[in-house]
Amino acid sequence: MEGFTECLVQRSPTTQDRLKRYLLMAASAVVVVILAMATFYFPFFAAFSVVILAGVIYACYLLLSRLYVEYEYIITGGEIDVDKITGRSKRKRLLTADIRTFESFQPYADSDKSAGGATVVEVCTSLDDPDNYCATFRHERLGDVYLIFTPNQACLELIAASLPAQLRAKAAVQNG
Repeated sequence: MEGFTECLVQRSPTTQDRLKRYLLMAASAVVVVILAMATFYFPFFAAFSVVILAGVIYACYLLLSRLYVEYEYIITGGEIDVDKITGRSKRKRLLTADIRTFESFQPYADSDKSAGGATVVEVCTSLDDPDNYCATFRHERLGDVYLIFTPNQACLELIAASLPAQLRAKAAVQNG
């Protein structure tokens, strides 16, 4: 079945992301305080400290924006493309897979959650999301892949239409 759909999901911040955010803000605050003290003790340093302060604020903004991660799934012609978008601007293609080569496809909650030595590609909102699905397939660059993702209903319909016959029948039984 030919069709096209795309889905954009935002990754939920992890504890590690929150820790990075707080440490970055604390480090920036420390630099600002040090600059203020240096300006107080060395008045000739004031003009230079303004430039450094602007640089610190800009660097903090750039680093904080990189912690904002979204994933985009594009399904067209029986293929799924998965992109990672950081800071709402930088896009990186993670993988392209032919849906017709999927060896398994099921809700993540129903899976055994074991990758069995495969490369795990986790591109979902969070592992606790009940709407997650997983698929296993062979990829030319990554080898055996265990994909965990959060597709919307339009994506699920196109994926189901492109699945191999045995998986399509299994998916119909699960949904029926």
